[in-house]
Amino acid sequence: VLGVGAVVGCLVVRWPRAVVLVVGGAGLSVGATMVIKSLAGRTIHGGHLSYPSGHTAFLTALALVGALLAVGRRGFSRTHGLLLVLAAALVAGAAMGWAQVALGAHYPTDVLGGWCTALAVVPATAWLIDLAADRMADAGQRQRT
Repeated sequence: VLGVGAVVGCLVVRWPRAVVLVVGGAGLSVGATMVIKSLAGRTIHGGHLSYPSGHTAFLTALALVGALLAVGRRGFSRTHGLLLVLAAALVAGAAMGWAQVALGAHYPTDVLGGWCTALAVVPATAWLIDLAADRMADAGQRQRT
């Protein structure tokens, strides 16, 4: 529901690059946790793969995307923007992490792993999206001239 809401919000304000970041950043974060889970092999409650937490990665990724879009839209200074992005990731990751540990679904290190996964994947995804969009814009500009 959160992901769909974010996509719809970006579509309403006609921000297609943000739609790609929401879907790509959150999707790749969860996808990365699935790959890492199969490699790590840590289980909880009778064989369920637990490390890293996909739920924590997802919510952290959405918070990171939202913060990155807010910082880009509002023109924060580099320091203030970085602080906002990190604070959003910390709050979202801590909230989901606490819930997952309290429910007994994950160990604390599982949620830390999910948080770190999102912190690695979302900025890399944003960079790749910007790189691709800029190259497409340059190619379009060259064709018009």
